[in-house]
Amino acid sequence: MAESMASRREVISWMGVGALAPLLGACSALPMPRGGGERAVDLLYVADTLDARQPGLAVVPATRLGPVSHLGRAPWMSGPNASAGQPELAPLLDAGLAGQARTGGYAVLAALLEQLRLEAGREQYLTLENGQCWNGSGLAYLTQGESGVQGSQLLGSEVRVSSDERVLWPQRSTGLYRQSCSITLGAGLADGQAKALGVEGLKVFQRGGVRIAVVGVTDPYAQDQKASLKQWYQSLQPSFEQARREADLVVALADVGTGPGLWLAERVPEVDVLLCARGQDLWPAPVQATQASGRRVPVLFAGCRASGAFRLRCRQAGDQWQFEARFFPAFEHSLGPQAMARASQLRGELQRQRSGHAAWLDQPLAHAPEALWRRDTRGGSWDRLLHQALADDSSMPVLLPGLRYDYPLQAGQPITREHLISLTGGYAAPVVEAPARQVEQVLENAAEQLFGDPLLLDNSQDLPRWQSQDWQVSYSPNGKRIIGLQPVEGLCRTFGLHFDAQAGAPLWQTLEAWLSRQTPGWALAPLQLPAVRYVQGHPGWHPHQVAA
Repeated sequence: MAESMASRREVISWMGVGALAPLLGACSALPMPRGGGERAVDLLYVADTLDARQPGLAVVPATRLGPVSHLGRAPWMSGPNASAGQPELAPLLDAGLAGQARTGGYAVLAALLEQLRLEAGREQYLTLENGQCWNGSGLAYLTQGESGVQGSQLLGSEVRVSSDERVLWPQRSTGLYRQSCSITLGAGLADGQAKALGVEGLKVFQRGGVRIAVVGVTDPYAQDQKASLKQWYQSLQPSFEQARREADLVVALADVGTGPGLWLAERVPEVDVLLCARGQDLWPAPVQATQASGRRVPVLFAGCRASGAFRLRCRQAGDQWQFEARFFPAFEHSLGPQAMARASQLRGELQRQRSGHAAWLDQPLAHAPEALWRRDTRGGSWDRLLHQALADDSSMPVLLPGLRYDYPLQAGQPITREHLISLTGGYAAPVVEAPARQVEQVLENAAEQLFGDPLLLDNSQDLPRWQSQDWQVSYSPNGKRIIGLQPVEGLCRTFGLHFDAQAGAPLWQTLEAWLSRQTPGWALAPLQLPAVRYVQGHPGWHPHQVAA
């Protein structure tokens, strides 16, 4: 469980010698290499949809702490601080309001994208899909990625990034890419791996008289990636340099996580705009990353579980680009009459695609004893359920990873296999037993990745859930952060996405077996949450505002 910090030392040493210094002089935007009249194009962007075909409650962080060096900055805000000035988006940004609106799943998201394409006009748009979109649902789990290919076609995606399907279904990925109507990119992959998959690092599109180069940046922390962070970054440079030579507008489609996405935007001199995924974060406006030269690069975070889509309007102003972004939520009531009728048609198509599996996926296993949700720095009620199930009335301590895969349910709703599979993003996540002596180091490493610098080390997870004793964590830029943890001998029960699938029973099966043994009226036990020090007034800290 304990991760080596050697990669951190390597990164800091590497950065210390100035290896990443931007090469451009100060400017607010890159000069356009071609003259002529005004040109414009709309980029339509979705991220981390997790194959969320069905309507449901939005995933909204109850608390959201980022690096100490970025205290008060977007996107690390939650509650009223996040929704201020965005009343129509408040249910997507404030966990206290999350129960007031439901997102419409792929039917509404696809109809919304079609509506935005009609408004843009023919050949005036490019639809981009990023992050974990082919995995995450029960249907993706059962069809081994085929539902992801169907989903991309439904959404009208034209280009995407090679993502978790490589790890989940390594023998099928090449075939899935060939079947897909969208182009899959893979800058950051080793040459041999990219060739075997049939993917390239970038693709140039011509839209609205604009040459748009899209560079698809893959996750450096993926289980099938062996290169160091330094090697990964250096492997990206040829793609970006080629993109700058061949295009007017350079777009980075970065499936790397929130912190690493901002880190890249601060350091890649060729990029004009960065579209970020994997962190599963939503911020309704571009976050400006400032390079050492003073040049600013907009970074977009489009949320998760098909919560909506960004429209980024790119216009030439003189010899520079100007960007206007707007996030459109996937609320059915926000659609026009034509799009609403289209959403109704698409629901029928989605039901047909799922019909052979629906009875199994939607089998009621139990009913939620209270509102179930997960997304939080310390842990939500889903984590209490998982803890209770893995402990299973024993004295065995339980350590849960800080995953952000969430499927909010209201009290009394059926819990189904679809929900349990979604909690691990479609990974088997076998339940195993591991030495408990490593827990403190695991927690220290996680706090370092969450609260420290550089942003590149953020692995897009929250604090691991260790809820069997009282302990504290300091929101500090460096030094020891875990306090008051009592030594634990023997083994603890845990699960993880990185364990071999044969190491134990899949988490969803463990949960289903436990739920089947619960008697009517069962309840979640209260569990000890860690206290977080030095967070009073933090715009991302609202410990009492949780999903009701």
